[in-house]
Amino acid sequence: MGALEKGLTEEELPEIVKRWRNANKRIVDLWHTIENCAINCILTGQTQVMQKNIYFAYENGNLVVTLPSKRQLFYISPKLTTNSFRK
Repeated sequence: MGALEKGLTEEELPEIVKRWRNANKRIVDLWHTIENCAINCILTGQTQVMQKNIYFAYENGNLVVTLPSKRQLFYISPKLTTNSFRK
């Protein structure tokens, strides 16, 4: 988000992120819910329904996320791997 270009150091960033997440718990909870729905959909192949009519479906090897606006996001051949946060 341009923090380094605005003069902040790498060492300052983790504390800023932590404070932002503590101040915006509902958004962080939403991220976790989205993550869990996507993972469950990929693992089980079953459609997952989230609040506010957000759907996760696994179709022909692709993850399809349908938004409340009915627009769809397609993730081609998703796979689950371990990331740098051991998730």
